[in-house]
Amino acid sequence: MPTSQASSDIGTSGISTVANGKIYLAKHVYMAGLIADIGIITRLNADGSLDLSFNKTGYVAVAHGYWANTTINDIFVQNGKITVCGSLYKRDTSQHYGMLARLNDDGTLDQTFAENGFALVPEATFDRLTQYAEDSILAAGSTLSPAQGVLACFTKEGQLDQKFNGGKILYQSDTERGAIGFHDVGIVQEKIIVAGKLIPNAGLHSLMVARYQNDGTLDLGFGNGKGLVYVPQDTSFGFSTTMALQKDGNVLLIRETVAIPDRTLIARVLNTKQE
Repeated sequence: MPTSQASSDIGTSGISTVANGKIYLAKHVYMAGLIADIGIITRLNADGSLDLSFNKTGYVAVAHGYWANTTINDIFVQNGKITVCGSLYKRDTSQHYGMLARLNDDGTLDQTFAENGFALVPEATFDRLTQYAEDSILAAGSTLSPAQGVLACFTKEGQLDQKFNGGKILYQSDTERGAIGFHDVGIVQEKIIVAGKLIPNAGLHSLMVARYQNDGTLDLGFGNGKGLVYVPQDTSFGFSTTMALQKDGNVLLIRETVAIPDRTLIARVLNTKQE
């Protein structure tokens, strides 16, 4: 879940976030030299000025070569490392990847992370990051075709964490109901909570919450023995879902509809065996 403040040893994330007195912002721009739309991270000092210790300019282009579009959907800052997630689209080969990239505190790519600072998952996109363990991070997103929810846990070296789902990427589907997409993820009371949406085979869309054990197995003590809860909506328009994990463990879902007129809805899901 996005947070507004963080100490030096507590991770924080969001499309704009604050960590250790620095302000991080994400956007994308077209870079003619790379012939691509590129995700940009800007770091500001507390007074709003550019932090020139960050890549000597205050901003970094998260680029993966020519003809390669990158988007940044989340920024996670912890222990002197800056991890971003989003997507990479190689226009010359029409290949689409879910992307994690890691930077050092000075804005250079962390060459010890995955391959040259990038971890890629084919045919996916990542929307949110959360801390899984002291040295690993959990990413949530979706595949493109077929549409499924995706969870992937990476170590500080950028390798899949063996403690989560046996070191494999987790794909969640519900073919009886429709297509699933994951938009947000967090951990509360040693349970992994994921928020997203269901695009049904027929009918209106639904908000979705899934709960997993820490090892990545679906928690069948949640959602009447299914591990998944659906909250039917009054729209078939597309929408995004974010969540807030309350101190009591319950889940607030926030839906923002891409429609005219725009509508925002908040729903509360009890993080209990009965719901």
